[in-house]
Order: sequence, then C-alpha cells, then structure tokens
Amino acid sequence: MDKREKIDKVLAQRAACRKGSLSFSYLKIELTIRAGETAEGSFQVMGEDGLPLSGVVVTGDTRMHCLTPEFSGSPAEIFYRFDSTGLDERDMVRGVFQVISSQGEYVLPYVVFVSPNVFETSLGQMKNLFHFANLLTGSERQYLNGYRILSMRPHTEQKVEEFLMWIRKKQRVSYETDRDAVRVSLTEDVAREVVVLTRTGWGYTKLQIETEGKFLKAEKSVLTDDDFLGNQCPCGFVLFRDGLHGGRNFGKIRFYNEYLSLELPVCVEYGEPDRAENAAYHERKKRVVDFYQYYLRFSMGQIGKQEWLTQTQRIIAAIHEKNRENPVRDLFQAHILITKERYGEAGRLLEQAG
Repeated sequence: MDKREKIDKVLAQRAACRKGSLSFSYLKIELTIRAGETAEGSFQVMGEDGLPLSGVVVTGDTRMHCLTPEFSGSPAEIFYRFDSTGLDERDMVRGVFQVISSQGEYVLPYVVFVSPNVFETSLGQMKNLFHFANLLTGSERQYLNGYRILSMRPHTEQKVEEFLMWIRKKQRVSYETDRDAVRVSLTEDVAREVVVLTRTGWGYTKLQIETEGKFLKAEKSVLTDDDFLGNQCPCGFVLFRDGLHGGRNFGKIRFYNEYLSLELPVCVEYGEPDRAENAAYHERKKRVVDFYQYYLRFSMGQIGKQEWLTQTQRIIAAIHEKNRENPVRDLFQAHILITKERYGEAGRLLEQAG
C-alpha cells in the first residue's frame, strides 16, 4: 500500500467515526545540529479518550526522515531523523510534520539550526577566539594538548602563537644554554660535544641551527617540540680535526627563529700553534693598520701628500713581498693610482685582481 492509499484509508476512517482532537508533546520542535551530522528525536501524538486513533505522518523536506510513518493507538510515539549533509554553519531549516489521522489533520512545525563547530572542553564549549585563549592559558596538561591539536595544520602553530601574544594571553617562549661558550681541547680526529638547551614557557617551538667554522657541524639543523624532553633538549655537535690549525680555532653556534637569535662562541685548541704562521699573520695585520693610519694623518693635514704616497708605496711593496697572491696589495695600489688621477691604470689593475 503506497502513501496515497494510506492517507485515503485514514480519511475514510475519520469520516466513519465522530471527530475528536489531537494534542502533541511539543508545540514546536527545535533542533541544533552541526554541519554534516545527523540528529534523531521523537514526539508523542495523543488522541481523545474513548475514540480510536490511527494515522500517517509525512514531511516535505528530504532531510527530515520520518522513521514512524504510520501509527495506531494513543499515545503514539513518532520517531524522526534529520540529516544536515550539504548545509553550512548557521544555516536554518524550517518545516512541518503533517499528521493526517482519524481524529483530524494537524501540522507540527520544526526548526533546525546548524551551529558553528565548537570544541567541548572541561570548561565548557569553546565558541570564539577569546574562549580559546582563556582555555590555553591553563597550566594543566590537557590545555597544552589542546594547543597542539589546534595547531596541527602546517604553519598554523606560529599564527596561534602570535595571536595569543597579541592579546596578552601568554609570553613568548625563551631559551637558554647550559653554558656561555664551548671550549674544547681536541686530541682525536673526531669528537662530540653536547649543548643542553632549556626552554621556558610553552607554545610554538621551532629553532634553526647553524654553525660557523669548517671544523664544526650540528647533528640537527632544526629543533621542534618533538626534540624536547620536558623543557630540555640535548643538542649534539661534531668537531673534526680537518679544518683546524695549530693553536686556537674559533667558531660559533647559532640558534634562531623568527623571534630570537642565540649565539654560542666556540673555541677549539688543537696541537701546538704555528709560531711562524702566527707571526706572519700579525705582521700583515700591522701593515694594514699602518696603511690606514697614514691615510688618516694625510686626510687630517698632519702630513703632506708626497710623504703619504711614499709611506703607502713602502707598505704595499712589503705586503707584496711577503705574499704575492694577497689581493689587498692590488686594492691599495689601485687607490694610490686613483689618487694620482691615473684612472686607466687603476681600472686595469682592478680587472686583473677581479
């Protein structure tokens, strides 16, 4: 028997008996549901005492499914299911249940509201950004886990961090090392040093690591929250004998991100210093200092142009004699030629040096 035949049968029963009246357990059905979910419920239909009751229930919206399309007896419970597939947040759907019974025809209105997605927490629903911020300022572990869950998408965690700092709900995460500098005396081909990084606070954790010095290499180039055990992270660095010279070798370890830069100087002592090499190095530095001092004295009028040229030529010749591959000599010589307005020669010299 199809729906039309069922309705005709109910109407025939109604015509054969004395008309009564129906009452419902709700004057209006109101549902709140999230987008993409389904919700079920029920309502009761009560007829007049002493009169037989039967009927059918139909709806005009395909989203609202009547799970009890026929009923008989009083009271009768009518079950329904609403499917919000295809609806968006804050949409509203209005409709009616049409009840055609042996005691009359009635409509029962319903309203379905599609609510925005909210997170349920121990403090209640998190409905907006400020609820979110208040939730994440707690110190309990559940709040930290909530922060991580809400920051799972790529590049989202940093934006969440900036938002919380902007509304003054948290402080920026800070870091410090277990020492002010790394000082090592290397006696092997390869050695390993560990610097312990301590984190203060919670939230966005991403640090880049870079090293300065051919003898130094970090075991990791990036640190994230997964690298920290509690608030500490041991950072390993490898020291290589290749690239070291006798004596003290200086380098640097740098931890940095968008908000901070933390530098740690490194000093590695290896073997005996090459005294001859050190003496040559200091002599080259002294001649460069002498060059600038004579230029300053000339610029201030303390010596004449001829004396300045004579002394400068002497310094350049000494640099060239000690190291013919040193480009500093060519740069100084070009400066002298420009001073003498011999621009063509200066240009050719710079081209050769380049």
